Amino acid sequence: MTARHTTPFPTATVLGYPRIGPDRELKKALEAYWGDPAQHPAQTVLDTLTALRERTTARLTGLGLTAPAAVPSEGFAVDHVLDTALALGAVPARFAADGYRPAAPDTPRGIELVTALSRGTDHLEPLELTKWFDTNYHYYVPEIGPDTPLSAQPESIVQRFAGTLEATGTVTRPVLVGPLSLLLLSRPETTDEPGARPLDRLDDVVALYTTLLSALADAGVPWVQLDEPALASDGWQLPRAELVAALETVYARLSYPAQRPQILVTVGYGDAGEDAQLALARTDVDALAVDLDRGEVPGGAALQAWGERPVVAGVVGGRT
Repeated sequence: MTARHTTPFPTATVLGYPRIGPDRELKKALEAYWGDPAQHPAQTVLDTLTALRERTTARLTGLGLTAPAAVPSEGFAVDHVLDTALALGAVPARFAADGYRPAAPDTPRGIELVTALSRGTDHLEPLELTKWFDTNYHYYVPEIGPDTPLSAQPESIVQRFAGTLEATGTVTRPVLVGPLSLLLLSRPETTDEPGARPLDRLDDVVALYTTLLSALADAGVPWVQLDEPALASDGWQLPRAELVAALETVYARLSYPAQRPQILVTVGYGDAGEDAQLALARTDVDALAVDLDRGEVPGGAALQAWGERPVVAGVVGGRT
């Protein structure tokens, strides 16, 4: 069994970085592929993603983010929520019936799958596109029902870390949407019974996240970032107490195994709430990032509960 990493959290970091490129390289590569995949195959999109990831890493390290895990490791082709859903193998039944199978996003077959889900086909409607909290960004809504097959697909998130390390020598920090936010941001499949909730699959999804974290640990990842922006919103048909209880259960499970990277939980787009900060402090989560652009400085009780574990102050807004 791999021992848990003890790499200190960096003293400065960013939680994300614009991904389409300074000259919109990713957008151009995707549009060329969509327009003529024979002339511009999926591999050209993947090559563009790799080049942009390495360029971003070089820029951020050049600006001083040189400590291990200071640079986030992203690089998804279309959407970060869809990317995380595909790391769980979440392919809606109507696409599965048409021959689409779970695939790592950073493969030619994965790009084909991402394209079908986000753009639809000549006879299948795409995933719904909806607003990401109070930003101008829109995300593709995963469809997760009681019978949606799920399976861990760690290959792409591992390869992003390993490929960047090999190319640049930089130890990055993989980023995923956290399990609670992912399910709250999802919708049931269109054929599900009334009353079905993606959140009812929480136990299944947490088990898959445990598998993903184990694969990252095996690859030498010291820190992973799990984003839980849902905690800063009250737009859920779920009592706050139930939400916070689920949060504590989820992260008690994810932080328990020895074979995992250290876990940074982030809450952006507003205040996490002291109840959530205290709930996470009762688990073995290794660090918490709070939004001081829109949220409040954690109170004394929360800071005391976190003790010597890092509480990362988010002082620069990320909505631009």
